[in-house]
Amino acid sequence: MTARSPSPPPSPPSPLAPADGGASGAAWWGLAVLILLGLVTYMDRQVIGLQAEPIRQQLGLDDTGFAMIQGLSVALFTVLAGYPLGWLADRFDRRHVLAACLLTWCAAVALCGMSASFLWLFMASGLVGAAEAGLLPIAYAQIPVWFAGSGRQVANSTFVLLGRLAVGAVIVACGWLIHAIDLWRPFLPAGLQGLPAWRLALFATALTGLLLLPLILTLPRARPAGTHPRHATGGSGAAALPVLRRQAAVFGSFYLGAGLLAFGASAVGAFVPVAAARAFGATPLAAGQGLGLAALAGAVSALLATTVLARRTPLADEPGAGLRLAAWAMACAAATAPTLLLAEGAGSFFTLYGLHLACVMTAVMLMPTALQALCPTTLRARLMSLYVTAGVALGAGGPLAVGVLSDAGQATASALLLAMVAVAASAHAVAAALLRACAGRCGVAADAGPGPAGTGARSEALAATGARP
Repeated sequence: MTARSPSPPPSPPSPLAPADGGASGAAWWGLAVLILLGLVTYMDRQVIGLQAEPIRQQLGLDDTGFAMIQGLSVALFTVLAGYPLGWLADRFDRRHVLAACLLTWCAAVALCGMSASFLWLFMASGLVGAAEAGLLPIAYAQIPVWFAGSGRQVANSTFVLLGRLAVGAVIVACGWLIHAIDLWRPFLPAGLQGLPAWRLALFATALTGLLLLPLILTLPRARPAGTHPRHATGGSGAAALPVLRRQAAVFGSFYLGAGLLAFGASAVGAFVPVAAARAFGATPLAAGQGLGLAALAGAVSALLATTVLARRTPLADEPGAGLRLAAWAMACAAATAPTLLLAEGAGSFFTLYGLHLACVMTAVMLMPTALQALCPTTLRARLMSLYVTAGVALGAGGPLAVGVLSDAGQATASALLLAMVAVAASAHAVAAALLRACAGRCGVAADAGPGPAGTGARSEALAATGARP
């Protein structure tokens, strides 16, 4: 352990995070704003997904090209932007970083609406992904600053659960937005009345994002824990590398498992509206409603499951326990993916998708708390950014793999469904094995001495003394 060079003393513990696990109203307000921000920045993908067929026809895209726009472009730009944004979030006021990300996102969504070619939409969609790359790392790094003790687990669950519950409403709202475009056309400026519905819907989405900008500035001061009020001293840009080297097996298994979780989830999620339309003739409105209800049902089921598990196991203090449970959830996701082939209509298709999604969401809800316990305090945003980057980078391959397999089968309804199931089931099975292995390595590290299993508590003490982890 090496002492820091003389610098301003670390700030005292945040009054927003009482040691007894409670939280102030300001902390809950901050969490609510982060949830709302995440929901609004989810709208662009749903608009593009629900309008996949018109976009494909107008821009001349096949399933592979559409998959590249929905996944690959986002992944490429997120990989480039994720860690730099995490570095900024570990050193400066996170409100300012969030505000810059939101402004960039609004501009990028508007550019998507103006796209005239595959390349244009590919680049604009990638810029959307780059702007979104800072949201989750900042949220998961800031929650431990605002919440402590048992309240931290409650806040993490609330962030994921309410976000996913409301996603269903967002999807339904996007379906209604597209449906209402034609009703609003007579009231639009003359230059906009003739535009396709998907372009107008993306413009409306960008405007909605701008309305959130004032809310970001009302957040409680969002600087990293253990840093000086004027500038962060809690870790240099190179400080993450020694931690990753010491526990390469643990973090490697975790990040790869998270990436394959996203790979399988996106393989199904990106094509659910397309499959519903192609196989069962679902309209955009019906697809939006069905997908929204499936998301709501899956999130509620995952909420019940994780609530019961959290009462029986101290997940916030034992990352290995959370990872073992996440591995079981991934195994269930692999088992339920093939049931999509049994659907006989749009209703049963969305019901089976909701069952599959419940398993996926259970794992998604368990993993952030485990990673927070593995991360040193002063590196949380950066290590969380790697978690998000792994999910986005590998997640982009899911739709691409489905698109390639579907096109190989002449892009028929049955070919698309088979591709979705094959990619998702295999990815989730491997993710389950990796997360189980990571949980075992966490236990070995805890028995052997200082390491990730308890790094969270250890790093809190180091931050309090000003020592470098």
